[in-house]
Amino acid sequence: MKAQFHSFDPVYLSNGKLDKAKALSQCTYEFYPLDLKVFDNNMDKKLKSFASKVKSFCCYSNLSWQGRHRHSKCVLLNDIDLLIFDFDSGVTISDMLKFEYKSMILTTISHTAANNKFRLILPLSTPISFKNSEEYRCFMEIVNRIYFNNNADSNCFDTARCYISHPDSLSQINDYKNLFEAGALLALAKKKLQEKEEKKRLSEVEKLNQPHQQKQYTIEDVKRFAKVQEYVATFSKGNHYSPVYKIIGIGKKSGLSNHECAELIMSYNIGNEYSDKDSLIKKAMKYD
Repeated sequence: MKAQFHSFDPVYLSNGKLDKAKALSQCTYEFYPLDLKVFDNNMDKKLKSFASKVKSFCCYSNLSWQGRHRHSKCVLLNDIDLLIFDFDSGVTISDMLKFEYKSMILTTISHTAANNKFRLILPLSTPISFKNSEEYRCFMEIVNRIYFNNNADSNCFDTARCYISHPDSLSQINDYKNLFEAGALLALAKKKLQEKEEKKRLSEVEKLNQPHQQKQYTIEDVKRFAKVQEYVATFSKGNHYSPVYKIIGIGKKSGLSNHECAELIMSYNIGNEYSDKDSLIKKAMKYD
């Protein structure tokens, strides 16, 4: 099993509880493979070795990271042979020991007999690889929904996640022999993401094919626009050509028709060519 771990020096809060934030802060870099020292295919031996290694002040994970830097951008998602699920409520250790695939329970530092908090260490029959973090999360969500009724903590599906352990952690291996087969569920996750991507693509195509919807304003609305009034103020200086075109442009962007843009300009009684409706319509048509 290709698990990773990093030891930390425990720091305690004033209430005597372990400072988890400081533990995690010590476990950002320098993750190393968990050497199980088991050279046969006896999964019980491997799980027992796994438990003995992490029953210390350490953080562990089923994932590894490039440069041993625990960050989702550095995650390596090839040949994953182990899954870890975190349970804080909704299911007990007794319930989970009935899970019909070879697995191991490891209690967390917050575990009590009355309130079971633990991780399920689940070895796979065949290693699987993921395209990216999104595919990994989708796959884990599917497993959680189908097998665990969504009781596992979905925050732990983040590819930068690691798990805090401690020397008093309790471990228990179930009696089942079958290893978990994940291939079909991975295919389901890939299909789900493909459908999501296709739905997104079709939505974008639909938006492109829809006629452009503009907010509709009346001629009087446009005349009240501050920018239009600014351009109109320049008419008194004999400056018509440029501001007229700019006002027509604002009218078009505001949803006025070519005829309405012509009527807008004519309403200012500038005279000359700016009183010729056909000429003004042709000017407005240049914005089509």
